[in-house]
Amino acid sequence: MADEKTTEEINNEDEVRVVYEAGFLLLPNLSDEELNAKIDSFKAIISESDAEYISEGSPKMQPLAYVMDNKTTTSKDKYDHAYFAWIKFCSTVEVMEKIKSTLTSDNTVIRFLLIKTSREDTLAKPVRRRATPAKESPKKDVSEPKKKEEKEEDNSRPLPDDIDKSIDELIVT
Repeated sequence: MADEKTTEEINNEDEVRVVYEAGFLLLPNLSDEELNAKIDSFKAIISESDAEYISEGSPKMQPLAYVMDNKTTTSKDKYDHAYFAWIKFCSTVEVMEKIKSTLTSDNTVIRFLLIKTSREDTLAKPVRRRATPAKESPKKDVSEPKKKEEKEEDNSRPLPDDIDKSIDELIVT
């Protein structure tokens, strides 16, 4: 009977862990210390809940596409800039719900988005473009006559009369 697992152990093994990413907009009037404290508090909730912290994006001030309202207990403020930050973690649905309720109740969070994602780093890597060298125009010697190849190229262009004739042939009357 030592090999049999208790129902509690089975339930713990059957818990499905999913990778989530929480992206959120924080009030633009927060100081650097307050921003760091807020991010640390979100990370603490993750670590205390037996979830796995994966990565985060440091808060950056971003212009918003439109003015957003943040209803606080005393007023309804409008913002056109906010700090954007994100945290990626792996947890059960219950822990994700706890983090969701924390983000919902926090007055410094203007908006947030909680999505399922992959563990891999999904940020686009910057592509370095090579500077294409400017095409050098060949220097022509004025005293040199045109070559046969160049004359043939000039004659290969259709004349406007030839274009009109070919169009007339294509038109069905």
